[in-house]
Amino acid sequence: MIASAASAAVLAGLLAAAGPGPLAERLDRMVVTASRRAQPLRESSSPVSVVTEEEVEASSAQTLAELGRGAVGAFLQQTTPGQGNIILRGLKGSEVLHLVDGVRLNNAFFRNAPNQYIALIDAQNVERLEILRGPAGALYGGDAMGGVIQVFTPEPVFSGTAMRSRGGLRGFYLTADGSLLLRGRHEIGREGFGMSLGLTDQTVRERRIGGGIELPFTAFRAEAVDFRLRLGEPQLGEWLLAYDRLIQPSTPRHDAMVPGFGQSQPENAEFFFEPNSRELARLRFRREFGLPWLARFTVQLARQQIVDDRRSRAFGSAIEEREHNESRLDSLSLTVESERVGGLALVYGAELLRDRIASERFRRDLLRGTGPARASSRFPDGSRMASESFFAGADWSLDEATRLQGGLRLSRHRVELPPADRGVGVRLRFTEATGDLGLLKQLSEGFELVARIAQGFRPPNVFDLGTLGPRPGNRFNLPNPELGPERILSADLGLRFGDDALSGELFLYRARYEDKIVSVLTGGRDAQGRLLVRNENLLRQDLRGIEAGFRYRLGERLALKGSLLHTRGDERTPERLDPADRIPPLSGQLAVTARFGAGELELFSRFARRQDRLSPRDRTDPRIDPRGTAGFAVFDLQWSQPLSDRASLRLCLDNVFDKRYREHGSGLDAAGRSLGLVLDIGYGEPRL
Repeated sequence: MIASAASAAVLAGLLAAAGPGPLAERLDRMVVTASRRAQPLRESSSPVSVVTEEEVEASSAQTLAELGRGAVGAFLQQTTPGQGNIILRGLKGSEVLHLVDGVRLNNAFFRNAPNQYIALIDAQNVERLEILRGPAGALYGGDAMGGVIQVFTPEPVFSGTAMRSRGGLRGFYLTADGSLLLRGRHEIGREGFGMSLGLTDQTVRERRIGGGIELPFTAFRAEAVDFRLRLGEPQLGEWLLAYDRLIQPSTPRHDAMVPGFGQSQPENAEFFFEPNSRELARLRFRREFGLPWLARFTVQLARQQIVDDRRSRAFGSAIEEREHNESRLDSLSLTVESERVGGLALVYGAELLRDRIASERFRRDLLRGTGPARASSRFPDGSRMASESFFAGADWSLDEATRLQGGLRLSRHRVELPPADRGVGVRLRFTEATGDLGLLKQLSEGFELVARIAQGFRPPNVFDLGTLGPRPGNRFNLPNPELGPERILSADLGLRFGDDALSGELFLYRARYEDKIVSVLTGGRDAQGRLLVRNENLLRQDLRGIEAGFRYRLGERLALKGSLLHTRGDERTPERLDPADRIPPLSGQLAVTARFGAGELELFSRFARRQDRLSPRDRTDPRIDPRGTAGFAVFDLQWSQPLSDRASLRLCLDNVFDKRYREHGSGLDAAGRSLGLVLDIGYGEPRL
């Protein structure tokens, strides 16, 4: 019922937009980088959702994925606290490309399923979040199938010749899980020089869900540090040295240590990500030349190291396993932008990626006190993945009302898995060409028609291939030297609108995801009688959906905003047709904001319909009720009050009616009623 009312509200907003008026000033100010160059949102043919700096600051998100909750086209899935995953157009994990300041988070062992790695980005060190919905392989390369999630972090930019400083302190506490977060940031600088240091410390205790039930194995900690050194100005050459590190010392996998749907006992007595961490060091040089075909030149060198260590013990077993899995990803990117000449603007460049994997596993018998003894590692130790690519994008204004945008990319990929402890390895090499084409047509003042056809691809990575050798169920996985990339082709049709009071968007899309990698029986057996299996490009998915959102300002003191998402997916093999995995239900958000003097009151309603259209894999997943995930509607309240020019206080009451519910595909129920207190204190001059 509430979902239907929200749908009606969104549609009413669309109809109300029919009045004339100039494109909203807010849309002109909203700058996005979907085309790899900064441009107003209304000039992009790609559907893009933006979580603004103001919205980031107003959030008390525990992980970065939570910043995407309620954004147009985004659905949040959470396997366990301390982790999270944003699903775009029914795709997740390595089917979505994640970038931080232009550097890939996706690495060679990124899973094509919900994973924990996006939580290794500090949600308190975010300036804005851009969510490009739909394939973007031409400009962004592999993994950009469901879309691209881009995280932008703040930089220390100052004006004037005198040395200045500024900074801020943040703290928040949430009662539902005893979450306590402290954040401090300090910046110093002047024109041509800036330096910043930020520290975050986060402690989360056991989660209390609706009805007052406390969930075990839900407490975790996180610590983060970030540093920036900026020298020079873009007109003469600007250097930026940046370093980020986040560590979760010991995060439990809740769903593995409690019985799930269809289980009488848990899979594990112990399962901890211990530790998980991410380090990123990057050096960027940028120069603005102001020449017609060489307006801006940017080169960035980066190294990202992700550690995915684990401690686990199966339920009823005395054998403890400890794993060390590490990815060291080096990247070099070069981007050149032109001015608009004769209506044409270009962006082009190259990218070089090198990823090396270290993996080992040890077993110890806790009952006998023996070990540790080396066991087969999760991935072949010494595996490598590399690529070189060249890309180009064009933005052509045919006339004042019509714009064409397109891109092309040529990529060469290599994946190498040594025999290591498996006795069998694999080496793959392939070349991929990808393109997209978009049309922007101004129908009238305040109305734009957007159409786009785009391709995406996902090269098989070390995770896809790392199961070589003996497998459970008396199987032996063989290499497939003919294995190739997964591919997607998508068509979008949308309407973007805006005036001084109302702005929004409505997009329809349809996509065909082909050559999806699945494991199949070969029909043979090895000398030990084990069934021989191998990965093949066999599965096809058909995806379609609707994405809508609006913002409506009623005078100076009242505003509305909302979003609506509907996705449907089917998957086909040569033998059968089934619903696709992990497809989100119809869902969305409505929010009302009212100003009272200097204070601001916000009422949020988040909702989802029941999802009982499940794939065979969904029905056997202990995180998902085989009868379907129940729908829900929850309400949150938030009061914001400035205490001074540089200090503010927010009081939050989340899940007002203490509803017990679960977001589809998640491994645990959401938090129950929670009272939150958020305090922000700034000092020095405001940030530019």
